[in-house]
Amino acid sequence: MTDAPLRQADNTHGVGLFELAAMPAVYETCFAAPNHSVFASRAWFDLLDSAARPRGMRGAIIALGEYGVLPVWCRVRGGRMSPVRGMTTPYTLVFGPLAAQDADWAGLGATLAGIVRQCGALRLDALDPDALGFEDWLGSMRRLGVIVHRFDHFGNWGEAVPGDYDAWLASRPGTLRNTIRRRTRHAAREVVMTVTRGGDGLDAAIADFEMVYARSWKPAEPYPDFNPTCMRRLAAEGVLRLGIMRSAQGPIAAQYWAVSGGTGFLLKLAHDRAAESLSPGTVLTAHMVRDLLNEGGIHRLDFG
Repeated sequence: MTDAPLRQADNTHGVGLFELAAMPAVYETCFAAPNHSVFASRAWFDLLDSAARPRGMRGAIIALGEYGVLPVWCRVRGGRMSPVRGMTTPYTLVFGPLAAQDADWAGLGATLAGIVRQCGALRLDALDPDALGFEDWLGSMRRLGVIVHRFDHFGNWGEAVPGDYDAWLASRPGTLRNTIRRRTRHAAREVVMTVTRGGDGLDAAIADFEMVYARSWKPAEPYPDFNPTCMRRLAAEGVLRLGIMRSAQGPIAAQYWAVSGGTGFLLKLAHDRAAESLSPGTVLTAHMVRDLLNEGGIHRLDFG
């Protein structure tokens, strides 16, 4: 891959490479509001750049003319940036070019094709093949001679929900309904569950989350500061739902969600294995789903 940077744009809607922190204000409109599409928001990419940046990389955007932007990780050598891959991390659930719904997606692909030729190669992960404009911009790149290799990256577990919690539970298989009800009744005698969205209780809830995570079966995070930084940023944007389950011994289960665009996204969960007799994972997840659906406006659950 070449180390030569893309030329910097010199007009209002040019094609160029800009460090995310120094992006011209004109491109802000390409990003979504966090409560509309959290993974397409400026807040999300700022979070990745501050708390999940790969070693030797820098967050940037490729400005795609009047069409939109593509956030990317750039390799930095000698003060020069060269795009390597899309701005994704192990925490990303979906990614793609950012543009208005009525954008010329084929034109976006044509612009991106020219940039890929200049870079030599560009890896884009976590793309949704059902996303608006996906086949248009990808097909345009192919028609212009860019070789596109597609591969299955991961699958998301999610579903549309029929209404409130009772309607959702009624739609579950009978065995699962009985399991949730039985284990919830059993745990209710010994635990308390809370949901924090922000405010004065946020720091304590985050500390409980970190304590549970350290006691869980999960390996250490590749970016240790990401979870607490993410929860604080989501809380600031009004989309955090942080659930904690406590027994007399302290916190035993924790998980946090982002509520955005009518979807509840489960971003991370953990429980203390020493408390498995209380089914902490099942019970807290059921509690969180109940809280999300009964607050209204949630039409889909995405478990990551």
